[in-house]
Amino acid sequence: MTSMEPLVSIGMAVRNCQRTIESATRSILCQTYQNFELLVLDDGSSDETLKKVRQFDDARIRIYCDGSHKGLASRLNEALDLSRGQYFARMDGDDLAYPNRLELQFDYMQKHRDIDLVGAQVIVFRGDGIAVGKRAFPEFHAQICTRPWDGFLMAHPTFFGKRKWFSRFRYSENLNRAQDQDLLLRAYKASRFANVQTPLLGYRGDLESIGSRLAKRWYVMRSMGEEFCRQGEYGFAARGVANHILKGGIDGLTWMAGLRRIQTSFQVSPMRDGEDSAWRDVWQLCHQTTPSR
Repeated sequence: MTSMEPLVSIGMAVRNCQRTIESATRSILCQTYQNFELLVLDDGSSDETLKKVRQFDDARIRIYCDGSHKGLASRLNEALDLSRGQYFARMDGDDLAYPNRLELQFDYMQKHRDIDLVGAQVIVFRGDGIAVGKRAFPEFHAQICTRPWDGFLMAHPTFFGKRKWFSRFRYSENLNRAQDQDLLLRAYKASRFANVQTPLLGYRGDLESIGSRLAKRWYVMRSMGEEFCRQGEYGFAARGVANHILKGGIDGLTWMAGLRRIQTSFQVSPMRDGEDSAWRDVWQLCHQTTPSR
């Protein structure tokens, strides 16, 4: 690898993100770690998403657009094939990365050479920038994977890992949702996962519909049933299916009762001292004037 090539490639698949794409892109360009490329793959947007991205004058941004809608998994696999870095990171067009996200995750991978994939804690916020809480995940692999039938304790938008690892397992293009959980399920026995123990991403938590959530439950359940049966772990398969049927029922009843915001409060934990003010700094930084090089 020459000195001109980036060490980190960031894959950001986008579709109709014109309201949020500027702040998401700005959060990457403001990173303290600078040796990266940002691959923006448009998935058939019909709004001004691409126009918003093209206004950034930064050679590290590479934009790909073929006018078609293929889905997240397909676009992420394309990003992997196009990437030049030793490491591959995820980013969504409606989230915000903390300025030190890449730096801390890169440093973690350098200090723990056995780790294939590292995530981080996230701050959940509303569209107006108000933080509603934190999603904290355990640091070590055994804790992340302690209940595989219930899901793996990592946040997909925070994924940062070895590109060779992503290329080995790749995303399943047969799934329209839950591609991250399927990936972790197929890989966890032959891999090592970790989470940085500090918030490194703001997750926009008010855009998910009940239909989207139930669809995700369905695809997780389907993936678990197929993979656990393939591995001969039929007990895990049964527990996974039953678990997500139950959770899907709770989701539906909560939405019907108009208790969505209450349900969200149960899915996050309180922030520690200083985390709310740190988040406000991130929000302000990402909504400043577009940076250029």
